[in-house]
Amino acid sequence: MKRIFFLLAALFTLTSMPAWAQNDKKNEPPAEDSFPYMQDPNLPAFEILELDSSTVFNSYSIPKGRPIVLFYFGAECGHCESAFETLEKGWDSLEHADFYLMSFSPLYQIKQFAEKHHIDQHKNIKLIGMDKKMFFTGYYGVRAVPFIAVYDKNKKLVKAWHTHVSVKDLWEQLKRKSHMKFKKKN
Repeated sequence: MKRIFFLLAALFTLTSMPAWAQNDKKNEPPAEDSFPYMQDPNLPAFEILELDSSTVFNSYSIPKGRPIVLFYFGAECGHCESAFETLEKGWDSLEHADFYLMSFSPLYQIKQFAEKHHIDQHKNIKLIGMDKKMFFTGYYGVRAVPFIAVYDKNKKLVKAWHTHVSVKDLWEQLKRKSHMKFKKKN
């Protein structure tokens, strides 16, 4: 009887070890180059719910010809507030780019953000709305906001920041063509 109990205990212990090893790997963040945006330089297809709460904007309608800045933010996030205020201070130097502002926040909070920052007075802000499907968290691996991605006039990714960025750095990237190295899809 003792022998059977010992064998069962040993068997249980040995079969549980792989589960512990797998559990440890689940807590590791994925490698940055594993996210879809690092596999394909083209502006992805995504949908954003506009402030009127009924119009859905599709990224296919973003025209070529001007650099594109995607600004993903939290409407009540202090870091996002600071990042946007930094951009506002240098807005004149950024007028040659089109900005698309997206948030995971509820629409009423996004509306408050838009009113506070007089978004309607910035001619190059083409959109502000809600990422209702949480596209940016999966596609770009966004774990914290603000997140900023710059695409060139041909809709090719130039650079992405998972943090605050200075106007000077943003301006420098807006002048460039896509130079990122992308992994080939398997």
